[in-house]
Amino acid sequence: MIQIGLLGCGTVGSGVVKLLEKNAATIAQRSGDEVVIHRVMEKDKDKCLAVGIAPERITTNIEDIVNDPEIDIVVELIGGIEPASSYILQAMHQGKHVVTANKDLIAVSGKELFETAEENQVDFYFE
Repeated sequence: MIQIGLLGCGTVGSGVVKLLEKNAATIAQRSGDEVVIHRVMEKDKDKCLAVGIAPERITTNIEDIVNDPEIDIVVELIGGIEPASSYILQAMHQGKHVVTANKDLIAVSGKELFETAEENQVDFYFE
């Protein structure tokens, strides 16, 4: 099982939740493993509840994501440069792979992020 820590459950984040749920069987077949959202960091808990995230899987604390040994991949969808950059770096330092849709962050901090990923032997992907 591949477990995801999702940062942000706004428009894009909730879309990711819905797509993973809708396409779970296809994703599992293609990847050879089930992909599930283990925990979501979101300041507005109601956004998560609206897409079916269980209350015990919702947090407002990044430490609950980056320090959770069960999370394999962190998906950053909060946008902006900070705190997104710091969160991604923390995740990489904890050995987590990272995916982001944050183009501004890539433009500003891409070199540091790619170097940190390489140093920590994790993957860093972006849309």
